[in-house]
Amino acid sequence: MKYSIIFVVIMLCFPFPVLSQGWECAECPKRDIGLFDLDVWIENPAEKDSSIIGQFQHQLWVELFMVAGGIHEVLFNEDPSKECLIYYDGQMAVLSDWDQGNYTHGKNQASLPPAPGLTDAIDYWITGVIAKQEADDLTVIQVYVQASGTGETAVEASALYDYNISGMENGKRVAQQLLPLMEKIRDFEKRKRDEEERIAIGPYEGATLELKPAKEEIETDEKVDVNIRLLDCDDVPLKNMEVRLEARGGTFNPAEVTTDDAGEATAEFKADNTPGKYKQPFEFEFRYPFSNEFYTSGDEGYITIVPIEYDAIITISKKITRKTSTKDSDDTYSGSCKTHYDEEYRLDENIEGEITLILNRIESQEMPIFNQTWEYYQPVSVNISSFSYTSRKHSYSQSSTSGVGCASGGHETTLDNAGYLNNYEIEEKEAVTQFPWMLVIDNETEKAVKLIPAGYNIKYEIHDTENLHSIVYSDKGPKTDSKTTHKTSEKSFALGPVAEEIPDPTIKPANTWIHEYLEDQGIDIPVGVPIPNVSNEETIKEIHPDILVKSGDGKTSFGGDGSRRIRKELEDGYDEQNLHYNWSMTVKKRK
Repeated sequence: MKYSIIFVVIMLCFPFPVLSQGWECAECPKRDIGLFDLDVWIENPAEKDSSIIGQFQHQLWVELFMVAGGIHEVLFNEDPSKECLIYYDGQMAVLSDWDQGNYTHGKNQASLPPAPGLTDAIDYWITGVIAKQEADDLTVIQVYVQASGTGETAVEASALYDYNISGMENGKRVAQQLLPLMEKIRDFEKRKRDEEERIAIGPYEGATLELKPAKEEIETDEKVDVNIRLLDCDDVPLKNMEVRLEARGGTFNPAEVTTDDAGEATAEFKADNTPGKYKQPFEFEFRYPFSNEFYTSGDEGYITIVPIEYDAIITISKKITRKTSTKDSDDTYSGSCKTHYDEEYRLDENIEGEITLILNRIESQEMPIFNQTWEYYQPVSVNISSFSYTSRKHSYSQSSTSGVGCASGGHETTLDNAGYLNNYEIEEKEAVTQFPWMLVIDNETEKAVKLIPAGYNIKYEIHDTENLHSIVYSDKGPKTDSKTTHKTSEKSFALGPVAEEIPDPTIKPANTWIHEYLEDQGIDIPVGVPIPNVSNEETIKEIHPDILVKSGDGKTSFGGDGSRRIRKELEDGYDEQNLHYNWSMTVKKRK
């Protein structure tokens, strides 16, 4: 039988036990399963005999095709591992990958899978054969769960066909041997990984992909050993993986390493003469257990390079996410004619950046009016540790006209836009590095209370791809149009505080600060010399609370952060931005 529409079986919650190995779904990936028919190697009796007897035999023949339905029903409703699997109509899921003319059918138009390797739309498929054995004339059901890329059988089941029950019931019986299906598929995948090289079950989310230097900070021209560690989604080491290292801020020796039985490898990194915090990407190629194709996975670590002489390191990061959603419908009338309109718009934009500064202390000032010390730090090196940008926009509109005696017509328009990051750099880097950063220290506690940033912007270029699809309906029939356009644009991302301003809590109102300052300095005040009381309240300004010290010891390692949510209610939806700012500072003594 052939299904005319695609379907996705959404797994519902049934009162059946779940797998005890929770990682099967939580850490390792689910699998996509294509459902096909079983190939029944029996000719349709109705094609040769249209009599009552022929029709009766035809009904028996149809029952054989219903075996697949029984199998599918058990998988949907009784499999304790069903939450780990996503089912698709096999034929419709793979038609985009190969032509209808290449489609393989059984003698009686069963929907059967293609040859292995022709599609990557699904991971496995379920199919089988129902045939009579020549030796004893018994009918046997054989069910296979096969890897779509290699054709290997991951799970199989078989049973004699019982003519005393329906085809559906026969299918339900044999399907019990497949349960729990995800557990049996995972056992197959583990065997493949153990027996063959460069196979991984799920080396993305849930896996451990690490690059760690022996020291968090190294000096310019210094060497350090770097350890690479690869664990699959079930924490099993990925051995014999060839890992390529992309050095930034220095060089790796060697630039390609192979993991051992523990999934680890080591390379030496030598820093160059440019201080900064550098991202160190790495990648490796692997095969899934169900495929012969190679895929690429990887991650990144960080190495901070500092000059031999420096006084502080500052890391600043900021993230902005924006979501916009509007939806509107309307009807207009002209006489007896009605025109209906629908419009929809969605925006999902994410931008995140981090910079690292290496600084030297250039000046220190006592500020008795505030009972504070202000230390000024001059950047000697500034670099972008990481930066990312993604944008997705979707617009849809449609209209239709109806009414007696009205000209039929309407339209549908879909517009999708995807924005990706091209290039980025610190804006006017040479100029802004001349401005010092100011660290404010409370003289009473001798701890830092706030960091006043000099401010940096990241200039970046984005590439937008826009796809337009439209259909215009008229009495002459539909007219379609599609086009793709590309454009680049430049933007700027300010790495500054985001929270709403508040009165500066680090300055305590006082009018006796002059007297207290003289006492702290050990200066004797002659008898009869009046000391005026001067208020400092006019000097209290509003600041972003992000710059306040909120964590750390306030002396050698400390930091702060701030967040803000901006939501605007629109006439037909909303626009919402979430902003987050974070900073940390490490201070060391001069050598």
